[in-house]
Amino acid sequence: MSLHVRTGTAFRWRPSTPGQASDVLRVLEHDGVRLALLANGFECGFSACWPPASRLILDLFVEEWSTTSGPLRARLDVAFEGARRRFIEQAPSLLTPDADFPDDRPSAVLLAVAIEGATVHMAWIGNDVAIVARSFRAITSTTPHTLLEQYERERPEETDLSQVPRFLTRNISERAPDRSPPDYLAVNVEAGDTLLLSSRAAFRDPELRVDDVAFAATSHASPAFVADRLAETAFAKTDAPYAAVIALRFDDVDIATTIDQLIDEYQPDPRHSAWMRAWSQRERALPVAFAMSSVIGMRRDGTVVGTSDGSERDTTEETSGVAHLAATIGAAQRYPELATLGPRRPADARDCPECAVLKRDGDQGCPVCWQLGWSPPSPPSWFFGRSPVSAASAPVAAKPTTVDRPWWRRLLGD
Repeated sequence: MSLHVRTGTAFRWRPSTPGQASDVLRVLEHDGVRLALLANGFECGFSACWPPASRLILDLFVEEWSTTSGPLRARLDVAFEGARRRFIEQAPSLLTPDADFPDDRPSAVLLAVAIEGATVHMAWIGNDVAIVARSFRAITSTTPHTLLEQYERERPEETDLSQVPRFLTRNISERAPDRSPPDYLAVNVEAGDTLLLSSRAAFRDPELRVDDVAFAATSHASPAFVADRLAETAFAKTDAPYAAVIALRFDDVDIATTIDQLIDEYQPDPRHSAWMRAWSQRERALPVAFAMSSVIGMRRDGTVVGTSDGSERDTTEETSGVAHLAATIGAAQRYPELATLGPRRPADARDCPECAVLKRDGDQGCPVCWQLGWSPPSPPSWFFGRSPVSAASAPVAAKPTTVDRPWWRRLLGD
């Protein structure tokens, strides 16, 4: 079965680090192969981010890739080696000579992902990370080249790694002692999976674990929205000079076209308000979740809007992860054409113990299990919709009362 791929990207810069998204990330297609690239560059050993070097390694890799052919793993190795050789030759010219530091040499890290059919090929040198998310879990992820991850591999019996730093242990530079090929990982993906590439420097907060990121990826039908949400959250929680995310969502249908067709054909259930069809047509939003007189609608790009009376004034974009998860599950359960948008039950998932009491007739689950009928993992704390702010300035918010809580929270029992 052929898969459709939807892509979203996001990045954030500190004011002290001028640059643009193309300095650190690229998504392109060449001869039927989709490439997703993430890079960082360093001016010297004290540098955290230097756009001229990251831009150079990306440009060189794309040029080298265009000359390759054959199996994708071999193409990745050849393109990496060519880009590394040329980077070592050309990067010193990017520097302004400094008499105090005559031995400084630029360096870079690169994560390259090539997608052909249902197979994702990942090659990397450095500390940026690729994750494949399925049903709230990370089914695979790359291992960054840092001292911490190296220590974890070499000493799996150690449990307290709090004192082990995340120093970079491999890079692309003239002085790099390791000139071996990049590390490599391949995985077959399915409809409903999401591939995420993230800048490791920003995703080091304890609340941004791999499985937390996978939970967010599963919960959003829009790759652009989840990329932006993750970049914003990571940027707010760390002092990293930048945050970059690429999200690629795999579908078994053309989601945009399918949602458009379902909107055109939509007829409200007799139990629902008559204005829903007119609202759906005007807003181009497919009703996917309901609570009394309120409705969540999903647009063709996977973004979500909500209304309580169907008026233009009342319709607002929903930005909470809870609303997006309700929409994703609702779309998958109500429309067979969108079934793979929602999470699939893992083989080891337990039945939801609360459904016996809280499940209503006609529902697949209850509010506790997000209407799934099985127990998903717990979401990260930042998932519930507060705007990302730094931990130092975050206010302690009181839990909303029943009257003040948004309708979609009441719907899900949150």
